[in-house]
Amino acid sequence: MKRKRLIYLGMIMVGMVLALAPNGNAQQPASIKVAVVFDIGGRGDGGFNDSAYRGMEKAVSELGVRADYLEPAGSLEREAAIKKAAASDADVVLGVGFIFTDLITDLATRYPLKKFICIDYALRYDSH
Repeated sequence: MKRKRLIYLGMIMVGMVLALAPNGNAQQPASIKVAVVFDIGGRGDGGFNDSAYRGMEKAVSELGVRADYLEPAGSLEREAAIKKAAASDADVVLGVGFIFTDLITDLATRYPLKKFICIDYALRYDSH
């Protein structure tokens, strides 16, 4: 069951990158650069981080997407890494894990021309 969910997650990642391709055309995504910021555990965790990596590697090999991987060691490095990714030349910033929710929400308002994706995003509703 877990393996099946991880495969679906990888497929969703590829679909998200395709959806962000210019004009929805899969022939032109070579211009898309995605910065992936892993959660604690990084690659080799057997979970979301590995699935995100496999999905991005598939997008790189099959679609020509460029990927930049950031693997922070702790919470302070994680915040710095996602901010660095947002300020970079990446078209898309991907945070792997709900821990990025608040940071991505804030960064998306500061970088309105950039696309942000968060795996396991925790949506918050206003009390109004």
